[in-house]
Amino acid sequence: MSVAKKPAKIPLSLRLKAWWEGYDAEELARRALKQTVRPAAEPEVTEKDAVPTLITPLQGDTANQKPETGLPIDPWDQNRIDVAQLIWGRGFCGPGGPEHIVAISKLLTLTPEMSMMHLGAGLGGPARTLAEHFGVWVTGYETSASLVAAGSELSAIAGMAKKAPLTFLDLDEPKPFERKFDRVLIDSFLSLIEDKQDLLVRVEDSLKKDGLALITDYFLAGDETLDNPAFQNWSDREPRKLTLVRVEELRDILVRCGYHVRVDDDLSTDYVSLIDQTWAGADKVVAELHAQPGQAQLVNVVIKEAELWARRAKLLRQGHITYRRLLAAKKSF
Repeated sequence: MSVAKKPAKIPLSLRLKAWWEGYDAEELARRALKQTVRPAAEPEVTEKDAVPTLITPLQGDTANQKPETGLPIDPWDQNRIDVAQLIWGRGFCGPGGPEHIVAISKLLTLTPEMSMMHLGAGLGGPARTLAEHFGVWVTGYETSASLVAAGSELSAIAGMAKKAPLTFLDLDEPKPFERKFDRVLIDSFLSLIEDKQDLLVRVEDSLKKDGLALITDYFLAGDETLDNPAFQNWSDREPRKLTLVRVEELRDILVRCGYHVRVDDDLSTDYVSLIDQTWAGADKVVAELHAQPGQAQLVNVVIKEAELWARRAKLLRQGHITYRRLLAAKKSF
């Protein structure tokens, strides 16, 4: 009488391989099990080799944090900030690095005489890169107090506390931007805002005459996407509530807010490539963390980040959402 073999826990290396190659980890594990013949008495995969229990929440320890104004509780804690920089590079917490941010920002024609605001500044890596490369004065705005604190320290260390400062963005303030700017970069930020028109009106009011706004973000591929189970599952598991619109809807909003849309590029394929290229080396990051005393707990955070970016990349590959770049100019009346 044969006894059904109990599925082994999925090794970390296999799960990471599945994530960055776009496969289902459980399916890969089932295939591997079918191809492996073991004696009945052979022990199962040990806890040491198994995927670590995901005890570290993506949102961090939020028990003592108060909700941010206009947005959910700050989803960034020190562990997640540390892991983000291990994955994406010092001062960055998303796809791309210095070369990428310089390339997508060339449409803004930045010069040392200009001032610029960056909404969704993260840890300030993009702002410091643009300030260093183009000489522009960049003020980064961020709704995560944790990112502002960590990013401000990085700017100070780099000697750019004045050239590329970070400041907390309180959306309940009637005038959250304290000055006029020549340029604005709104980086994966509008998707977090429900009333996009209200924000864009305030941004337009803070732009100087002939100012330019560069927007990068996720968009719905079509209205039917909202009812798609894959999209709903992705949206429900994001660390912050997203409010996505079709790019045509945003273009209409921009026109109503006093902008003229000059460029609309679909960067989805390139964006997925950036995600894949970075996460292909995640196993090395995990190995390094295991080798460092007191750092093994960060492996749980790496796993959560891998899951997060794998879901985003999957939706982009399947065409349910797109990642786009829009350049809009303030109309002169």
